[in-house]
Amino acid sequence: MAPEINNSYLRTRIVDDSNTLSIQIDGQKNGHTIHLNQVFIISDKNTLQKELFKYQAFRSQGLFLPLHEMPFLVGSGLGISLLLVSLTIIGFRRNRQRA
Repeated sequence: MAPEINNSYLRTRIVDDSNTLSIQIDGQKNGHTIHLNQVFIISDKNTLQKELFKYQAFRSQGLFLPLHEMPFLVGSGLGISLLLVSLTIIGFRRNRQRA
């Protein structure tokens, strides 16, 4: 039996003209055909909401959004993590000083 050849390719196009966000994904991944063409009205959305639209569109196809397409989302996650670590350290030091 010949080994199965797994050809994967993706073509993505993301266009943000400040009024609409157009996301197109076409290709083949793990033997599955992928075709997505979505348009979102974004005139009243902030940067985080726009990045969430992109993330959800890619995840709906079983794909991960490239990090360069969601810098605000990644930065927000890192910022929240640093804040939690800082608060934990401060709380630990205060409890230690009381003892």
